[in-house]
Amino acid sequence: MVTGNNLQVRFFEKRTIFNKANLGACELSIQLMPDGFSFLIQHPEQQKILAFGSFKKTEASDDLLELLKDFWTKEPILNRKYKKVQFIFNSLHSIWTPKELFEHDTVEKLFDFNIEKEEHQVIRSSYFPEQEAYLSYSIDSGIHDFVQNNFPEALQLHVTELLFPIAYEEKHSEPKAFIYANGAFMDLWLMNGKKLIFHKSFAVTNDEERAYYTFFSLKQLDFSLQKMPLYLIGDFSETCMEYFEKYVRHISVLSQSKFSSKELKKVPEAEFYPLLKS
Repeated sequence: MVTGNNLQVRFFEKRTIFNKANLGACELSIQLMPDGFSFLIQHPEQQKILAFGSFKKTEASDDLLELLKDFWTKEPILNRKYKKVQFIFNSLHSIWTPKELFEHDTVEKLFDFNIEKEEHQVIRSSYFPEQEAYLSYSIDSGIHDFVQNNFPEALQLHVTELLFPIAYEEKHSEPKAFIYANGAFMDLWLMNGKKLIFHKSFAVTNDEERAYYTFFSLKQLDFSLQKMPLYLIGDFSETCMEYFEKYVRHISVLSQSKFSSKELKKVPEAEFYPLLKS
């Protein structure tokens, strides 16, 4: 049963200011994660953050879709007309397919062959021109239908579509690793220039697991922790940082540059990084 006790919402303008004219120039972004969701309302031209909110499950049995529906019903501001609405999906199950081997009609069979699809799942695919490949991933069918039926014109993205361009900006010629962490979700990928070497998502419950999956994956791929730059994005505790700093020589924490420091003081940047980046 979901009680909504973990639902936190904050507005930075009076409700009367949130009228159709204001929101018609604003963007609403929603990130759906395995253990919760978050949203951000921003004015892209003024680079102002107007509102944000987040929800995290307390129990694995909590119904995220029902909480999402209930929230949308009770919060009328989310049902206004926006300049842009976008949904960002995080998925623990995904596969890459080279462009020349990808076929939309057979993607579900391909997915089932590599990763057994769970019940009530829908497969979506995104094309990455830099990789000349498709990323196919699974999302809950109920959430998929909720988005399709209520926001048919909304932009739908996998979180990787927002995070990979960050990797392209880093000009180091040698291989480099990136970790994105948010709650129970962790994404690890390795790049050599713009070439993707490895990518996998993990469900984690503590800092030890984040460190273990990172170090185990890099070791299996024969990458040196003393030579490879490691870039951290998102929410990392002090304990987790101590793990990485103990074994990795070159660590960089990537921060948001789109907004002013005054605006970023409103938002826990680590938690809302993809929404701020979008």
